[in-house]
Amino acid sequence: MGTRHLTAVKADGEYKIAQYGQWDGYPAGQGTTALRFLRSKTNRDKLRKALKYCKFVTDEQIAKYAKNMSLGEWMTLEEADRWNKAYPFFSRDHGAAVLGMIAKTAKAKNPVELKNALDFAADSLFCEWAYVVDFDKGTFEVYRGFNTNALPKTERFYGMKSEESGGKYYPVRLVKSFKLGRLPQEEYFLKTVQPKEE
Repeated sequence: MGTRHLTAVKADGEYKIAQYGQWDGYPAGQGTTALRFLRSKTNRDKLRKALKYCKFVTDEQIAKYAKNMSLGEWMTLEEADRWNKAYPFFSRDHGAAVLGMIAKTAKAKNPVELKNALDFAADSLFCEWAYVVDFDKGTFEVYRGFNTNALPKTERFYGMKSEESGGKYYPVRLVKSFKLGRLPQEEYFLKTVQPKEE
């Protein structure tokens, strides 16, 4: 299901991952994908080490990569397949699984280039959910979209602005923060963060 979301990781005072995802962004989807990965201390340690081999690239650099592959503005299915194989970390399809991909892939000899989609959190009409791993604070945080109320200064995304929805929607709002060392079981996680009507 097309439920747009953001998966972000912060460490050493800056965001290292800010991945846009197109599919299954609900807590029962990408939320539990992230939770399952993060419940393992081994996974968390591998991800934390891998972050130093991640870097954001500009839209211009991504466009250059596409031009070098002779891709048009509107890719065919064959071209999209070639693109995703050559640059898997630019794909919108991975969602929170990108955490495991980076933990497994990013090394000194194999750095990972990523697109910085952090601004997507600014307009909660479109960013329906966001999941943030903050190694500095030792937290895993869940944020919800469709927020029509201004954020207090204590919120992570306070001050971000977007004109996409005509100013009617504010950034995603914190639903729940969990300590990385004491992450809940899936049943409690969903009970805590999933809206009752869903």
